[in-house]
Amino acid sequence: MALIGTICKIHNNIFTLIDTNKKELLAYKRKTIKNPTVGDQVEYESSSQENLITKILPRKNLIKKPLLANIDFVFLVVAIADPDYSFYIIDSFLSYYSHLKVTPVIIFNKNDLSNDAQKQKLKLYDKLGFTCFFLSALSLSKEEKASIFKLINNKTIAFAGNSGVGKSTIINQLFGENFIRTGAISEKTKKGKQTTTQTILYYNLEHNCFLVDTPGYSMIDIETLKDAPIDKLFPEFLNLNDQCKFDNCKHLTEPQCAIKQATQNGEISPSRYDSYLKLIDELKKLKPKY
Repeated sequence: MALIGTICKIHNNIFTLIDTNKKELLAYKRKTIKNPTVGDQVEYESSSQENLITKILPRKNLIKKPLLANIDFVFLVVAIADPDYSFYIIDSFLSYYSHLKVTPVIIFNKNDLSNDAQKQKLKLYDKLGFTCFFLSALSLSKEEKASIFKLINNKTIAFAGNSGVGKSTIINQLFGENFIRTGAISEKTKKGKQTTTQTILYYNLEHNCFLVDTPGYSMIDIETLKDAPIDKLFPEFLNLNDQCKFDNCKHLTEPQCAIKQATQNGEISPSRYDSYLKLIDELKKLKPKY
């Protein structure tokens, strides 16, 4: 019976794995194994001399920038106030990870610094079916922690967010201040402190989950979306697409467009439609015939 592990770190062709018994081990790979990456589940053989990766198991997804396989959730941390948020950043993030078949989750932080009107604007994402948390990172309640842990138990997750939104504070509140610095990754493969440019999965035994620590998930790779059906990544568009006059309607300047009409009627948020237009505009710079 093959042994199975998850790649948590790659350094000088030495692979740090967490096995099914939640133990850490080091492994090499067969020369025939191509392009293993952090997050891959692999089969390996074990002997008294070494552990040898023999097969990469099928991936459910692959994020190329930064490179990571088999991620379940990406948490976007957004400050409701200080610094100001951007609807476009939120919307492009949701579309991007939905396209990659990664479930996006939004944490609206600094709840204590915001008013009801500010929060109400953001309730839109809850109504669209996205999982949202409204909280204050510095005073996470037991109930809020329990709700997040219920979601991430047995999963692989990443946190994204611009500087100042409270991402690190939330991670520290959930997992402890030393988790990212120490984690569960052996010092055997390190020659010094870890660098933030390297993708590493940290394993949390209590919740049987993996957390990736990399700054790269705060930005989307727009080129990944160049062949994506952007309108299908906006869930509120889906039931209206077939009501447009033209089957190939792009919802831009075409007459009798159900999406534009729904936006004018208030059925679709103007901020969401504006984000759609901006995404299309960004893609036109890559693919002029979009």
